[in-house]
Amino acid sequence: MLPGCRKEKQELSRSFYMGVTPWPADFTIAEVDSAYRFVEQHCDIISQHLDDGIPWEEALNGTPWPLEFQNNINFRKAKTPPGIKIFLSVSALSLTRKDKSGYFDSAAVSPIIKDRWTARSFSSPEVIQAYQNYLFRLIDHFEPLYVNFGVESNLLSISGAESPLSVLVVYGQFYGRRVGFWFCLCPAATTLY
Repeated sequence: MLPGCRKEKQELSRSFYMGVTPWPADFTIAEVDSAYRFVEQHCDIISQHLDDGIPWEEALNGTPWPLEFQNNINFRKAKTPPGIKIFLSVSALSLTRKDKSGYFDSAAVSPIIKDRWTARSFSSPEVIQAYQNYLFRLIDHFEPLYVNFGVESNLLSISGAESPLSVLVVYGQFYGRRVGFWFCLCPAATTLY
C-alpha cells in the first residue's frame, strides 16, 4: 500500500480526495467485500463506474430500471461506507469507445426495441433525452460529489464511427442544466464540478 493512501483518523490536511473504484481482485463475495473494506479504511472518495450499457427505453420513459440494473446500483450505494464521497462515472459510449453505448444486456425488452436504439445517432432527440434522464436519475440515486458523464469520450475522435461532434451535442445539452452542478467539457473527459 502506498503511504499516501493511508487514511488518517485526524482531519485531512490535503486539498484533494484519494480513492479507488471498488473493482474486486476476483468476482467473489469475499473479494467484493474486501474492496469495499479497503475503501472504508483507506479512501476519502469512491469511484462508482457504470459502464455495462444503458437501459435506453426505461431511461427515456422514466419507467423502472431492469431488475439487475436496479439491484446493481442499490448494492453499490449500500456498500459505499458512510462518510465516503462518491465520484460517479458513466458513459454514452460503448466499452470500445467507438460508438454509442449498447442496451443494458439484462434488460427484458424486445430485440426490436434494442435495434431501434442501436440505429439512433448520438444527436437524436431521443438519445439526448434518454441519456439526460439516465444521468440525472443516477445522480439522484448516488448523490455524488463529482460526476464524469463522458468517460473516455476523447477516444471516439480517434477511432469512432460516430462523429465526435455528435457526442459533444449530447454532452452540451447538460451544460448548466442541473441546479448546484456545473458541467465542464474537457478534451480528455467530461467532468461535473
